[in-house]
Amino acid sequence: MALSISRRARLAPCAALLAFLPALPAVAAESSYRLRVEDSALRFTYAEDGEPQNGGFDRFDATGRFDPEDLSKARLTLTISTESVSLPDAFREGFVQGSDWFDVKSHPDAVYDLDGLIKLSGDLYVAVGTLTIKGVEKRISAPVRLTFENGRAHARGDITFDRRDFNVGGGPASLFVEVGEKISVAFDLTAEPVAN
Repeated sequence: MALSISRRARLAPCAALLAFLPALPAVAAESSYRLRVEDSALRFTYAEDGEPQNGGFDRFDATGRFDPEDLSKARLTLTISTESVSLPDAFREGFVQGSDWFDVKSHPDAVYDLDGLIKLSGDLYVAVGTLTIKGVEKRISAPVRLTFENGRAHARGDITFDRRDFNVGGGPASLFVEVGEKISVAFDLTAEPVAN
């Protein structure tokens, strides 16, 4: 009997530990992701002399970290080469690359830093982050649809902002053409996990 009690005494801490383990939080499956540029697109629309115009960027990249089971802490940095702006003709491209617009020589990149995602319903979220253009930082929130398939993340949505908030457009260049104040950027981004 004494041996049985001793054995129970030795096993008691183990039993207590096993009982406690299910209450421990699961380790987050957070992973690093990198943009698949070949499967992604970054386009924008604006008004020129009252008529809608389309453009885009040919060079951009992004890296991020997030857990598909907890996207509230998602982090991503999207870097866009302003010099790679694509417009209907070379004249327009040179125009927006100038100092009154993107000023690509002094500010070669525009950057969007995602701070987190707020779930609305289904695959619809609100992306909350900071957009930096020409050294000016502004908080931006926008709806985004995010899905996961075959290990890849696919995000698509639109962000609209006032270009004047970033000192884009103005000066003598504005005398030659009337460009709308609102710029709408449509993104379609695919990313895949990479080794940590």
